[in-house]
Amino acid sequence: MAHSPPLPPEIIIHILSLLPRPSTSASAQHTLHSACLVSRAWYASAVPLLYRSPRLSGRNFAAFVATVCPSVNAHVRRSELAGEVRWLDMGALVHDASRSLTARLLGRLKGRLEGLVAPRSSFAINCFAALAKCERLRHLDLTLVCESIGLVDLFRALRSLASLDSFRFPRAKTHDARFTYTPDAYSWPPRLRALYLGGAVTDRFVADVGDSLPLTLTDLTLADCWNLAAGRRMELIHRLGPRLRLLRLQGRTTVQAIEDYGSLLRDCPALRSLSLPGDLVGCYAGVYPSHSGPDGLSDGGHAHLRFLQLDAPSDGAKADTWHANSMTPALVRRAVRCGLGGLRYVRVHMDMAWLPAYPVEDGEVEGWQAADVVDLDALLADVARADGPDPDVGRDAWNEPWRGYRPGVYTFKDPDPFWDLGMESWDARRGR
Repeated sequence: MAHSPPLPPEIIIHILSLLPRPSTSASAQHTLHSACLVSRAWYASAVPLLYRSPRLSGRNFAAFVATVCPSVNAHVRRSELAGEVRWLDMGALVHDASRSLTARLLGRLKGRLEGLVAPRSSFAINCFAALAKCERLRHLDLTLVCESIGLVDLFRALRSLASLDSFRFPRAKTHDARFTYTPDAYSWPPRLRALYLGGAVTDRFVADVGDSLPLTLTDLTLADCWNLAAGRRMELIHRLGPRLRLLRLQGRTTVQAIEDYGSLLRDCPALRSLSLPGDLVGCYAGVYPSHSGPDGLSDGGHAHLRFLQLDAPSDGAKADTWHANSMTPALVRRAVRCGLGGLRYVRVHMDMAWLPAYPVEDGEVEGWQAADVVDLDALLADVARADGPDPDVGRDAWNEPWRGYRPGVYTFKDPDPFWDLGMESWDARRGR
């Protein structure tokens, strides 16, 4: 019996490229592992994809480390698979690694590593030396690190990451008695485009950092900044506003100065994506009836905003505890007609109780605001159809999380794949 010739590597790679994204999902990882067992040809094509963005947990972490860095001595034994790792997500690890092991792992993967999510308890000062050598790193997430990080060591490492696009600042308290602010103290990566600030960020830090951020910064997230006053938050937005294209404010703050947000869109004339707590946006976005007029969207408008996301209520309120500041579909529809003529996509958290369905489709509308949601969905589609293709679409995919979706209304639950900088949104934004 004659054997059929093996498939060319190009065909195998094309077949594997049809796997659903993200490649870090459990099903995709299982499929890639099975493909490695088919034959040598399939192994050669599938194993780089399997190790490109490994799905790590306490069960497989020890085996992963033994594969990519089998020896403590770097000159004794090297693994070719270490060069295949592009994305290292250690966020699911708690006590499975040690600080020395994390530093050693980064040292082995530094050559081609592009994304890193640091672990909770095994990332410390001894990891910065290896981190600074990850010259291709484009995304760095330190939000889960529970140990206080010194600013001197942090910015010394960031100074070497010339390719870094996205940085999620540590949520734990950052304090260093050795740190004295000078004009060049905050040495941010020159190509930084997205910055996440949250947790214990202080007023002093935000006041100092405002003038030192690179001109390439276009995405800003302020999340759960409980030590940050509302006035200081708005001052930072005012400084960065002219260049911001994506802005997200979320979570609780010590001061809910709603009136300070009336000029939010005016400070950010180029903004295309905006995310705010849905129970406050009705007032501080200037679309609430009591705030219309010279300071509202009805006067001048905002032609560039394409994407509006209403997150869960900041106080954890549910649908049965609406208050005067809650954003409703009727108010959004009014804003589209009066000033937000460029709006095409509205995403609403399920706790806002607009709709239980995702996305809006015939026969799936329920709830006390269903009729208004259907009207808003139709209005967004009609306006998009009348205006034709957006000339700015595709110009900067990093700021376009809505690409591939039709104009309209959507609801979502946590976790939020649009905004969390995990492998799913990373793959989508890079066009993989």
